[in-house]
Amino acid sequence: MIGRRSVPAVALALAMIGASIAGSALADTIDRPIALSTPRGFVLDGVRAVAEGPGVRFHGAVCRRAAGPAPRFVRADRLDRDGQVLSTASKVLWDLRGRERHCTFFDLPTASPPIDGEQFRVCLLSTNRPCPEPPSAPSGASDKATKGRP
Repeated sequence: MIGRRSVPAVALALAMIGASIAGSALADTIDRPIALSTPRGFVLDGVRAVAEGPGVRFHGAVCRRAAGPAPRFVRADRLDRDGQVLSTASKVLWDLRGRERHCTFFDLPTASPPIDGEQFRVCLLSTNRPCPEPPSAPSGASDKATKGRP
């Protein structure tokens, strides 16, 4: 029988175990921006890159927000500093065929460990091709002031 004083101790121990498990799961998450590209009516949610074994695994959710043609593939590209593709992985999205709003999850393992300066991008596509280039950074204020004028 557990005494009144031991109940808080057991609860504290269980909370500490849970926190350590959650901490170890997040410890391998790579803290680097991931460029996302989706068609209208869909979102990529909770996408993260995780260093796992000999490579990097991308994990996240694809969610339908509106009716419309569903993308067929989710793809992750790893690029070097010059934008050359180092590694890629893709998966067919079978679970987005209906018209109702819902999400499906993906895991995309890629080969080779992460390198310094590497860039990540994840996209939704109708055909299995490279992800589109992310939009360039907005122009400076001086460019905007003269845009459209001689």
